[in-house]
Amino acid sequence: MVTTSLRKHYAYWLALSEFKGFNHEIAIDLLNRYGSLEKAVKAPANELAELFTPLSKLNVVKEILHDLAYFEEMILEMISDGISIVTLIGEGYPKILSKIPNPPLTLFVRGNLPNFDKKQSVAIVGTRNPSEYAKDLTYKIAKKLASMGIIIVSGLAFGIDSQAHLGALDANGMTIAVLPSYVGNVVPKTNIEIANRILDSGGALVSEYLPDVEQTRDKYVRRNRIIAALSESSIIAEGTIKSGTRHQARYAQEIGRPLFVLEPIDKTLPTSQLPILLKKEGAKFVKDEVSALKAITSLRRIKTIQTKLEGI
Repeated sequence: MVTTSLRKHYAYWLALSEFKGFNHEIAIDLLNRYGSLEKAVKAPANELAELFTPLSKLNVVKEILHDLAYFEEMILEMISDGISIVTLIGEGYPKILSKIPNPPLTLFVRGNLPNFDKKQSVAIVGTRNPSEYAKDLTYKIAKKLASMGIIIVSGLAFGIDSQAHLGALDANGMTIAVLPSYVGNVVPKTNIEIANRILDSGGALVSEYLPDVEQTRDKYVRRNRIIAALSESSIIAEGTIKSGTRHQARYAQEIGRPLFVLEPIDKTLPTSQLPILLKKEGAKFVKDEVSALKAITSLRRIKTIQTKLEGI
């Protein structure tokens, strides 16, 4: 049951998330100064001017906040649909995600987000038009990793993403799908069955987008940063140099997460271009489910050792 005060709290986060000039740094600054976003936006304009420069930005924020009732109604609909809201400072927001340079201010979740601190996670992504070799190996790797309790994170797209989710599901493992659309609007529609299986298995659909946000190409690019951030490492199956998968790899590299690629069986394929390029940039090849499991589990051992050393 969401109380009226909590609903209003969420409404402020949703409203301000709509403003392009509002980011996590401003949010944290306002919370440190005023204790809540509600108190912050009611502060004198001269106090807020330094955060919202030029002052016209502040006027835009004030206009957005006139629609609080609209956002409160939206929240009620989400709750009735079984969708939960997690804010950057709220309980349940994944710590692994909050550490990146541009974390989403709010997440919308259908299903159950796991505790990423206690379970290892890996992203498996790639082209929508993979070779049979990559499809088969992706499925096998995801199934093997998931059977060992590793969370499989992907984007529910055709091709590699679908194989990653299916492999995890067939192992009765945990898998998370990050969507480029609102979680109540699964895309592509033909993967609704996979989405339902994810929910039935105890996994989750995750997005940063509100119901009324228009679906555009840039949404696919932006969601890749969440896939990368929710994962301790990423496996890139196949992709061309210009494919959207390149953004996933770039985000993983930027936030310092280990990157692996499937060793191409046919280097002349256009979809072998990205793995070959990423190998040159420092990514490591995995050739089968056994080598993938060894590579991924070794990362957790290294992390455990580092954590122990930091505690000394």
